[in-house]
Amino acid sequence: MGRGAAGSSPRRCAGGAAFRRCGRHSIAGAAAAGDSGSMIRIALLDDHVPVRAGLRRLLEHTREMEVLAAASDEVALVRELEGRCPDVLILDYDLARGDALALCRRIKHRRAPLRVLIYSAYASPALAIAARAAQADGMLDKSAPASALLDASGGWQ
Repeated sequence: MGRGAAGSSPRRCAGGAAFRRCGRHSIAGAAAAGDSGSMIRIALLDDHVPVRAGLRRLLEHTREMEVLAAASDEVALVRELEGRCPDVLILDYDLARGDALALCRRIKHRRAPLRVLIYSAYASPALAIAARAAQADGMLDKSAPASALLDASGGWQ
């Protein structure tokens, strides 16, 4: 799990309860109960281990961001979050299991304050339009420089 700043403690959903005890069985449900603090809390959903590991390392080297969880699918991510509420979800478009745009729509349908950044190796105008239609808060090409990802992830404090 992300260490964040020295002395920071993980934020929990309302009342400190875990997803299942809160009746929140999704990323969107967890985020709906969250509060904002000084650290930007990030969740990563990408089915490629090296990409997840690299993103986590990159984001954890900033003082403003804390990686709460990184997983290969939605079920694993909910389990890894353990009731903690992210501010930003960096979501791989091309998941082996699951539909990233459908997940984005579900999150936004629940009016969760979770910001969703679609991260894709297949960036194109058509995908940007589809991501926007799914109410994604942003989209970033995986070939973009690391500074672009940090700017995109950190711009929602």
